[in-house]
Amino acid sequence: MNRVNTILIGALVAQICLALLMQLSGGGDSIGEPVQLVEFDKDTVTTIEILAALDPRASESEKQQQERLRLVKNGDAWELESHFGYPAETGPIEALLDKIASGEISNEDIIAMSS
Repeated sequence: MNRVNTILIGALVAQICLALLMQLSGGGDSIGEPVQLVEFDKDTVTTIEILAALDPRASESEKQQQERLRLVKNGDAWELESHFGYPAETGPIEALLDKIASGEISNEDIIAMSS
């Protein structure tokens, strides 16, 4: 076996040992595990804005033209403000708010929240 193969095998063994050590110490937490992102009263939410994924290197003009869906609560009903006030189905919106409020949604599902 030549010297390069010996070095590569040594590096592989070291990586396997590190991976096992991290797994046993609990350092390998899953990114997709549900976490409580924020605490809020879902009845106080009046606006939900959903933005299309955008390249982080996008220019300001590209960010301004980003596709977005804006839902606004009008009394007990939700409307698509971004689509001329078209009525939205309340059930899925309430289910989404329930998931966020209870922490049942993973941090991969929500990119950012603002108040």
